Amino acid sequence: MLKDGRASSFILNKVIEDTSTLLRQATVKFTHCYREVNQLADWLAKMAMNSQASNTYLSYQQLHKGAKGPFLMDKRQIPNIRSKFDKANFYVS
Repeated sequence: MLKDGRASSFILNKVIEDTSTLLRQATVKFTHCYREVNQLADWLAKMAMNSQASNTYLSYQQLHKGAKGPFLMDKRQIPNIRSKFDKANFYVS
């Protein structure tokens, strides 16, 4: 997507330049959050990338069933626990 700091798309280059200009004018701090923490945004981003249509959701009822669970968890501020296990020592007996 990016090569030598430039995108292959003119439109994407414009977005990157505009974003960079805005970032230079403000004090911004970026932090990483795991996908599980923001499942709704992750789901909506995937839908946008895979869809040819432009969708606007104005109510819970309009959401696709795959987004309703993450929406409710986010709305109710229910934590999502990210679990990890050691694959080398993991076995089922």
